[in-house]
Amino acid sequence: MDDGSIEVTVVLNDALASVLVSSVGRNQFDDRIGVYETVESDEGASPDDPAFASGAMVYTTGAADALLVSAYERARGFRTVLLTTIRPPRDFVVLTSRPASAFGL
Repeated sequence: MDDGSIEVTVVLNDALASVLVSSVGRNQFDDRIGVYETVESDEGASPDDPAFASGAMVYTTGAADALLVSAYERARGFRTVLLTTIRPPRDFVVLTSRPASAFGL
């Protein structure tokens, strides 16, 4: 990893991952154009990718929580895009391809 990155191993399960989440909602990215900007995505995924059409927006309380939730979702086999709100306060949201129905929505 010559770009200055480090690898950190963290073990999460559903219960621990849920502690990082403040709320979950259906994917509303297309309805809220101009509210979010992409911070990071897996394999160049874009929020308008069809994989996210029935996905969920997972709201967290901070950047570290969002990074962990994003990594957890990817490890579970879902695609993710890490978003932040453009205007302060900077809220962090993980757009996941996990169906919103899996969260009971």
